[in-house]
Amino acid sequence: MEAVMRRVELLLDQQRFAEARGMLMQGLAEDPEHPILNAFLGYCLRMENRAEEGLAPAQHAVSRAPEWSFVHYVLALVYEGLEKSDKALESLDVAISLEPHNPNYHGLKGAILFQRRNWHKAIESAKQGLKSDPRHSQCRGILT
Repeated sequence: MEAVMRRVELLLDQQRFAEARGMLMQGLAEDPEHPILNAFLGYCLRMENRAEEGLAPAQHAVSRAPEWSFVHYVLALVYEGLEKSDKALESLDVAISLEPHNPNYHGLKGAILFQRRNWHKAIESAKQGLKSDPRHSQCRGILT
């Protein structure tokens, strides 16, 4: 399973989502309950503009590992793709409560708040993310 995880992460970094999805399906055939594989599958489907299909694996990942911030972040991404910003923000709040210094979480939250024209909170979230990573592009983009 470790080799599958490393290969999937490489494919995701290269934005080769269809190939990553194939590897994930192989891994999930062996262990359908694996929370990270389910989260990665939800992420792949979201990035392929198939958020509706990504919802079930993302929710399953959260149910299997609610203490992991990453699974809540993926669920937020899927909800954002479904244009369910309230649910996305709820998931991000959980992710941030579990890992408050992750700039990706603050960046996505800021982007969603920006889209909702909640400028003050969007800027606040971006500034929080920049405390952890002053070069974080999504957070910086909100402030410019």
